[in-house]
Amino acid sequence: MPSEEDGERSVFRVDELADADIAAIGQREVGDTQRPQPRQIRGWARFTAEEVRKRPPLVLVPDESPPRHAVIRGWPPALEEKQRLAMDLAEAATCHHWTALKPVVPSPRGSDLS
Repeated sequence: MPSEEDGERSVFRVDELADADIAAIGQREVGDTQRPQPRQIRGWARFTAEEVRKRPPLVLVPDESPPRHAVIRGWPPALEEKQRLAMDLAEAATCHHWTALKPVVPSPRGSDLS
């Protein structure tokens, strides 16, 4: 689903990268320990640019800050259509779970979530 802030979905081009490298990018760019409440990367969905291109009106636009970053734009205004497109992409994706990293912050109960 697109962000409510800018109507885009942020993605990274990860062709030919190992899972550890993808997780490191995610932790650095999404988990960002400098945030007030850092997030721990738990996994990601992987799909090709072609999967986005097969679903007009969506378009994939390079946005090279940070490197390998892109955004999915062109989401329709109707919520049902956004949901349908998001579900179509999810169906085409491969889910990768990542457990090699320790949590950035402990859970409220202090358990290890990795």
